[in-house]
Amino acid sequence: PGETRETIDRTIRYALKINPFSAQFSIVTPFPGTAYYETLNKENCIVSKDLSLYDGHFKSVIRLEGLTPQDLESAKRRACRVWQSHVRRRKGFFAGVKKFTAHARQKGWGHALQRTGDYARSFFSE
Repeated sequence: PGETRETIDRTIRYALKINPFSAQFSIVTPFPGTAYYETLNKENCIVSKDLSLYDGHFKSVIRLEGLTPQDLESAKRRACRVWQSHVRRRKGFFAGVKKFTAHARQKGWGHALQRTGDYARSFFSE
């Protein structure tokens, strides 16, 4: 409890501000037997007890006040996209060109162009 759209945005901005070598974003996952699980369970915030969904990466098994599981999943994907964009800008244009030519040399131009298309589509997917 306590996470809001604003705290999510602040977390993303803070990661960009401190500019660490790497960053990892995840969805808080309350595991059975923990105090956090018990708190959320009492507040009826747990939406699934299927432990195969408790990965903290792709699926949210909780809802919070004002945030659905889908909102939390979307926020995690957005944080990763924003971070990846930041890293690309930090590395500069020529790092991308170098990577493209390496793909072309190793696996052919078709593969390099496919990877470029996948990269471009990632900006528009949610």
